[in-house]
Amino acid sequence: MLLVVLLFAIPSGLVLGPLGAAGSPAALLGMALLAWWLLARLVPGLGVSRGAQPTRFCVYLFQFAVGASYLAGALRASAAEEASSSARGVLSVCAWSGIVLVTADGLAGRAALDRVLQALVRAGFFLASLGIVQFATGWNPASLIQIPGLTMNSSFGPSFARDSFTRVSGTATHAIEFGVVLAMVLPLALHYCWYAQRHRNLYRAGTVLIALALPLTVSRSAVAGAMIVLMVLFVAWPPRRRAQVLLALPFLVLLLKVMIPGLLGAFRNLFVNISGDPSTQGRTDDYAAVHYYFAQNPWFGRGVSTFIPELYRTLDNAYLGWLLEVGLVGLVTLVGLMACGVGVCLHVRMRSHDEKTRDLAAALVAALLSGAFNFATFDALAFAICAGVFFLLLGAAGALWRLDPGRTTATRPPHRFVVRHGLPAAGAVATVTAILLAGGPQTRYQADGAVLLEGPPGSPTSINPYAASPYLDLSSEMAQRLVTAPSTVARLHAEGLEGDYTVASGAGSLMPATDRTGRGPLIRIQVLSRTPTDALAGRDRVVQELRTSFANAQLASGAPVTELIRVSLASRPEVASERHGHRNLALAAGAALGWAGGFAGQSCTRRRRTESRD
Repeated sequence: MLLVVLLFAIPSGLVLGPLGAAGSPAALLGMALLAWWLLARLVPGLGVSRGAQPTRFCVYLFQFAVGASYLAGALRASAAEEASSSARGVLSVCAWSGIVLVTADGLAGRAALDRVLQALVRAGFFLASLGIVQFATGWNPASLIQIPGLTMNSSFGPSFARDSFTRVSGTATHAIEFGVVLAMVLPLALHYCWYAQRHRNLYRAGTVLIALALPLTVSRSAVAGAMIVLMVLFVAWPPRRRAQVLLALPFLVLLLKVMIPGLLGAFRNLFVNISGDPSTQGRTDDYAAVHYYFAQNPWFGRGVSTFIPELYRTLDNAYLGWLLEVGLVGLVTLVGLMACGVGVCLHVRMRSHDEKTRDLAAALVAALLSGAFNFATFDALAFAICAGVFFLLLGAAGALWRLDPGRTTATRPPHRFVVRHGLPAAGAVATVTAILLAGGPQTRYQADGAVLLEGPPGSPTSINPYAASPYLDLSSEMAQRLVTAPSTVARLHAEGLEGDYTVASGAGSLMPATDRTGRGPLIRIQVLSRTPTDALAGRDRVVQELRTSFANAQLASGAPVTELIRVSLASRPEVASERHGHRNLALAAGAALGWAGGFAGQSCTRRRRTESRD
């Protein structure tokens, strides 16, 4: 329950400074929970379950994929920002794992599970109340919360508008996160409206608060998540309850229409004009960039948390982001973990004869499906409350499966973590040796340069069409397109250019397929190659190509030679900088993965031998 308080009561932008996004109080508690779980697995009597647990097995696969991705990122030549972000990403995964494993294996009984979920529902009531206050006044009460020792990692508190309506966020980072979290809490609130042993009227009043606060986000994701919840529950509910909810829905809609005129019309416009909405177009524009980066590292990705928005682009799709960072293997394990949570709940619902247990299983299915759907509408794993609630629900699904009274499972004796037959050690040595024989981390050399566009001398009313802008912004964009055209790239490589080059204006990003564009007459050039000589020669070749192609384009447009925009050299360092992988991190990650793989193989072998003797 402390985890729920830390998730909802403390604004998600407040973190422990050195850890960045992984340093929120809830994340720190999640890491502590993982440490306690590991200790409980080593020391008998600490109350952690040791029986069969599908959720635990899927978490293992999820962790293994993240470890392999971290290794892939350490081997790749990358920027220093990516390496530090990857370490923070691993810490976040540790926190999520601790939440799932302790919830699934550490709850002592069904009453403990109900207490955790009821605390989650009440926290949802609190978040909804903040949102309603923010909508009514334009002021977010969460802006008053300050915690000594924590620093601001992302903004919170200000209100944003869409279609003239204030979009609320409460302690969440964004209105989308606010709405998606409430949509995941909604089915549990509905469950306790009927099955809470105490304070049932409180849950009914709180459910109304959530239903009123959800539309205040003016978010398609929130409404879609709520619709998924209702569709799942309508299938699971008995006919009488369906009728009760169907009778209540028109009154809720009428209340929203009377209290907030125009809100329902705003939602109608959001869905009717979805194809022309800028946010939708931005999401579809991500696909080309995703294909470019995915093709480079398809299996294990670029490294967990290395696709940094400030360097590359913002991906409003958690599945695409996870695909790029952890690869196809990572995406399969993430979806498998989600499917496991839904599957164990469906299994409990089909086997159980207790109506309360069956309804709770259906509520968890609705919550998980709602969250899983919205992973495709925004970067859910980058938002602390959303990610924490989703993994808490996965752990609750595993706990419900374990605590089902209709299932009896023999408890295995505790594992003794000793090295037998040297298999884990051999796996670690073999993995490290393979990394060393393969050449270790990559090394690339980076050569930078810059040119400046200077307008033609004389009158600003030049007959050169490329000089139409007094700031030469349009000319800069045209020059970039000439030198980065696929035909130009192919010709330069055919002529012997080694490495890849990128071009950007002003303070724009030099990363390919980025949405971080700059403006101004300064054009920066960057070349990455295997040797410093190739990098410097490639840089000079690209500079020359830009000069030649831009001059030819101006002449072809009819501009006199005396009126040409000049391309002058602004910067040309004579030394290429080194961009390399991280050898020590790669060896450590490889040794850990090899040891874990060897230990898993040893455990499976020991289990098969035990079963054969039995």
